[in-house]
Amino acid sequence: MQHRPPSFAFAIPCHNEQANIGALLEVLSAVRDRNCYAERIVVVSDASTDGTDEIVATFAAAAALSIIHVRRDERLGKSSAINRCLEELVDTKIVVMLSADILPTAGCVERILAAFDVATVGVAGGRNVPSGDIALWSVRVSRVLWTFHHFMALSMPKTTEITAFRNIGIRLDESCLVDEAEIERLIRATGLTVAYIPDAIIQTPAPLTLQDYWRQRVRVTIGHARLRQRSSFEISTFSFRARAAGLRRYLKESPRDVPALVLGVLLELAIYVVAFLVVAFRPEGSGVWSPIATTKRPLNEDPRKPSGM
Repeated sequence: MQHRPPSFAFAIPCHNEQANIGALLEVLSAVRDRNCYAERIVVVSDASTDGTDEIVATFAAAAALSIIHVRRDERLGKSSAINRCLEELVDTKIVVMLSADILPTAGCVERILAAFDVATVGVAGGRNVPSGDIALWSVRVSRVLWTFHHFMALSMPKTTEITAFRNIGIRLDESCLVDEAEIERLIRATGLTVAYIPDAIIQTPAPLTLQDYWRQRVRVTIGHARLRQRSSFEISTFSFRARAAGLRRYLKESPRDVPALVLGVLLELAIYVVAFLVVAFRPEGSGVWSPIATTKRPLNEDPRKPSGM
């Protein structure tokens, strides 16, 4: 008798994602975990003002899969939108939470779901691979950063832009800027573990300018620093020791883009200083942030896409 996997559903919090949301819904509607489709897709549109809601509504009207579309008039932030998604998924065993500006490559979600065959696994994520024109410095630096994040995660598993987790009644702090890390914290607190699936490739949009790279990385680093201050929880790849170990492995095992590596290291050092100064003087903040404009683009049109697409 074939083992029937636990039920799963998708949660997509989004704000102004008209460029990519249609392609993402198309990919997710075809995902099957051992012949089982998702129970539903929940899209919470956090006060979108572009064409996001119209695209989701049109897709939902024609889709065979159940799509719950929640439209909010007030923007409350991504963590709040995730909590709203979870209100629609109380009976689902596995929630697969995705950022709306990414695309999973072929087999990505199925590989992540297979991690839950191990009873002790509570949360699982795949490997982020930034896409974009490799001639741009911001794209080159992003690819270097996520390559040695990959090496770190091989020994110290972490979550990424697709975070699947057992639905055990968690609720995120809505001021949190790093929702994946907050989910990891809450799941780990129950005694369950994190699984990193390196062959589950997630196509992510690299910022197309160094200014946008800086803004994105400062926001994320502030989020991790505030999370550590609030809860004493630190993701495995946040410490300088872990970064140094990942860098050593990157230098040993990966083809090197030395100029981008040097620039990336210098930027990360400056980003850490700025972020920690911000947190020192402003330890609390809102869970709403300004979108990074150059990451809001159709990923299936990027000139450099990860393999598996």
